Amino acid sequence: MTDKAQSLVPGRIHLPAAVERRTQIANRLLGELTGRDTEAFFRRHPGFFRLVVSRYYPLSEEVIERYADRWNWEELSRNRELPWSEALINRFVDRWNWRLWGLSGNWELPWSEVLIERYIDRWNWGRWGLSGNWELPWSEALIEHYADRWDWSALSVNWKLPWSKALIERFTDCWDWEKLSGNWELPWNEILIERYANRWHWRGLSFNKGLPWSKALIERYADRWEWEGLSGNRWLPWSEALIEHYADRWDWSALSGNEGLPWSEALIERYDDWNWSELVGNRGLPWSEIEWNPGWDWWRLSQNEGLPWSEALIEWYADCWDWWRLSQNEGLPWSEALIERFADRWDWEKLIKNWQLPWSHTLYERFANRWDVGDVSQVASHYDGGVRSLTLEQVDRLIDIIGNAHVSRANYSSPMQVVEYSYTNRAFRD
Repeated sequence: MTDKAQSLVPGRIHLPAAVERRTQIANRLLGELTGRDTEAFFRRHPGFFRLVVSRYYPLSEEVIERYADRWNWEELSRNRELPWSEALINRFVDRWNWRLWGLSGNWELPWSEVLIERYIDRWNWGRWGLSGNWELPWSEALIEHYADRWDWSALSVNWKLPWSKALIERFTDCWDWEKLSGNWELPWNEILIERYANRWHWRGLSFNKGLPWSKALIERYADRWEWEGLSGNRWLPWSEALIEHYADRWDWSALSGNEGLPWSEALIERYDDWNWSELVGNRGLPWSEIEWNPGWDWWRLSQNEGLPWSEALIEWYADCWDWWRLSQNEGLPWSEALIERFADRWDWEKLIKNWQLPWSHTLYERFANRWDVGDVSQVASHYDGGVRSLTLEQVDRLIDIIGNAHVSRANYSSPMQVVEYSYTNRAFRD
């Protein structure tokens, strides 16, 4: 065997063993550096750490018990990484948040009929609780058993129910038919539509993407559809011929905002009925081919994610944009440089809620004086700060910091940190 062959890791043909070892070492060192940076970041922001460690970290039952008085139990109740079991739930039964957005809506619990029955009077049975939870062991029997407890409006839009003609028939008088009409997971066909023709909410049907849409179906119920809803439904079999056929029925404002049409400059030029306020907010238009018009509705343009966004485009029309809506637009080419460039124009209360920002420790701290710092939970809802890269030893050290009730505000170096610590103290009194 050649020296070259001997140096290769068995089963691999690309990386020599020495390179493989160096790569592993480099990755380990990089991970350690990242972990140290993350720990240092959270030392500077203990309030934020408490939120994200409670919400995202895979804590063990023993660690939860050890620091029971230091968690944010509202966030802990939403944590999908915990080792959920009936024993864990029962152990801290009086600490969990059983209310809105809490334990009742957590998909990762070991859901069973036994678990539901055991805590029957603690659950939130509403839309953001059990009735809207996709992961319950849904069955006709389960629905029947708790018929007097469900939020039937929420149940009517829950697409994970075992939908069938029999299920719909069994609870005919319980459903919220307005909500049911918009549920795209029903076993839709023309027979089902016809059977309950006098119960359906036809506006809901008109918007529903799940119907077996065809020109024949549209024609069959032409006098029942809510044409505003139909005009805004992107799932119809759109074609120029279909648009022309019902030209006198369409709601042209709704049609103008529909991304499902076969948009082209020719289609736009063909009709004079378009609503330009709606049209400029439509992501489906071929914007790269359309000539800009300074008379457009700029607040709608500002929220349109389909524009060919660039820093140059934003700069060119800086005085035209609606910056409140622009701050919420997830389609912009977000970067720290972009945020810095227009720092005095953004609506920072809206910006902090934008999921598409390139969140990082640097970004978080760079604009510490700009964010809506009174509620760092807005950031924690979509940025974990890298908390999952921490070791348990690091978590222990950081929890000791947030548990020190005598930390002086003078130890904090930025307004964000002062506010966070104040927020943390309030949150301790759950």
